[in-house]
Amino acid sequence: HATVEIARELCTGAEIDDPFIMLHLVLLPQILYHIDRHLTAMAFKKHCTRNFKNLGKCLSQISTSSVLEALTAKSCAIEQTYDRLEWLGDGVLKLLQTDALLTL
Repeated sequence: HATVEIARELCTGAEIDDPFIMLHLVLLPQILYHIDRHLTAMAFKKHCTRNFKNLGKCLSQISTSSVLEALTAKSCAIEQTYDRLEWLGDGVLKLLQTDALLTL
């Protein structure tokens, strides 16, 4: 069990004098996170449209933001209401089962 000592001057935070740069350091990760979530929801809709015709028809009538909300886990810190979209998860599972049974 070895220990490593780090010099105190290496542990202090670097001060950023330019508030414009600081703003970008704070906002850019948040913006990229929301873009990634939106692209994931769009990719999910596209995948379902290509592979599950019935589900694709249903998802084409639902906004991407609603699909994104339905795909977001409840444990996520983002405030969203899940009660109104609970039907989407159940409906998707039923539709996938029906689609699988009809294509056998």
